[in-house]
Amino acid sequence: MLSRNDELDVFKRDVNLAELAASYGYKRDPAKSTRHTYSMTDEQGNHLVISVNPSTGHWRWFNPLDPEKESGTVVDFVQTVEQVSLGEVRKMLRAWLRMPAPTLRDYQKPKAAQKSRRDIKAYLARFSPVQDSSYAESRGITSATLSAPPFHSRILKGFKGALIFPHWDEQGVCGYEVKTFGFTSFSSKGYKSLWVSRVPANLESIVVTESGIEALSYYQARHPVNVLFVSAGGNWSKEVSDRLTRLMKRYPQAEVVGGFNCDDGGRRQSARLRELAEAAGNGYREGLPPVEGADWNDMLKADFGTPKSDND
Repeated sequence: MLSRNDELDVFKRDVNLAELAASYGYKRDPAKSTRHTYSMTDEQGNHLVISVNPSTGHWRWFNPLDPEKESGTVVDFVQTVEQVSLGEVRKMLRAWLRMPAPTLRDYQKPKAAQKSRRDIKAYLARFSPVQDSSYAESRGITSATLSAPPFHSRILKGFKGALIFPHWDEQGVCGYEVKTFGFTSFSSKGYKSLWVSRVPANLESIVVTESGIEALSYYQARHPVNVLFVSAGGNWSKEVSDRLTRLMKRYPQAEVVGGFNCDDGGRRQSARLRELAEAAGNGYREGLPPVEGADWNDMLKADFGTPKSDND
């Protein structure tokens, strides 16, 4: 019988990482692949370079944008994408090795996961509210920001420093987004809706951003008070627009602020949000970064000077 260490060695050697990545939606780029490496990307823009270590025979991967921080074996890949414990990784890879292995040239699209709020809640219950995160630190976001009152219990800490942003609708938690080194993913069993911070007792403004990272960055850069942060994602569906409208109508006294990127795409989002806010009866203010082409996270990582506070 294999020891636990021997089992890990089998996973790293026998699980074809390129085929496994294909099952997660990654596609091989023939123009960038070589005889010894596979270059693969997914629809989110995540990029992997996959090869085999000649000395150990282990499959390995790295992100070419940051190979020192974002790399590892098939075990690291599954844990990063799935955000599960090592024990869960073992179960998944045991099952994988018993399955007929697809090939890079002929693999089938995996079956869509069944939506389940119960499973989403059970999964999120494994994690604790974030207080520190190596990934957040790499984005210039401090522990003080992560622990600030607006974000208390609204962001969870996943494996290897990942940040988990639960999405909410009128019925409660309905899904979650995971952001970590080199990966952004959304729960396959969940529904995309809105990530929201805590509602202050005296709500004065609703700041809408493209992502939870942008919300954290806006808060750290401008230090607003009595604010509700909302992340609606980059491309809003009609359902998300309707949910935003209902949220704004619930707080008619709140000014809506568009905290988007300072570029053409951000200005289009801002114009769309202005229409929703005015139709709901709320005031609107554009809150783009003061530097063309920047987002609010850029304002933390680059020396653009200190933005004005919302309280000035």
